[in-house]
Amino acid sequence: ANFKSGINKYCSRLGYTCELNSIMSSGKLNYMSVMSNMKANKPVVLFLSKFNNCEIGTTENVDYYHYDNYTGNHVMVGFAYRDIFYTLKDGSLLNMRMIEVATGFANPNTAYFNIDYSTNVDAAYGAYIH
Repeated sequence: ANFKSGINKYCSRLGYTCELNSIMSSGKLNYMSVMSNMKANKPVVLFLSKFNNCEIGTTENVDYYHYDNYTGNHVMVGFAYRDIFYTLKDGSLLNMRMIEVATGFANPNTAYFNIDYSTNVDAAYGAYIH
């Protein structure tokens, strides 16, 4: 409630209007809504109590993922999404659903947030400021 009030006051002071629309479904982050917002150039605001920051690297024929995991209330803003698919040796498909975020930390200040790994999304909103 304080975030909504604060962002509305801030935008109003600058002559803008802010619309926030929930992108949660049945208590879970709706990834299709995340993608829809980002395709429309709208960031998403993620309210988290357990989360990760992931940095992705690649060498010849090898991808690697470095995760930093956190517990505690935190807000990150997502501005892009990335679906990563792997076909495993047993023929099964692995899909990693990532959101590129402003982490709120100095280092790294941007990273990927794996929505399916060690996370608890308490609330999430698509933001439209006009």
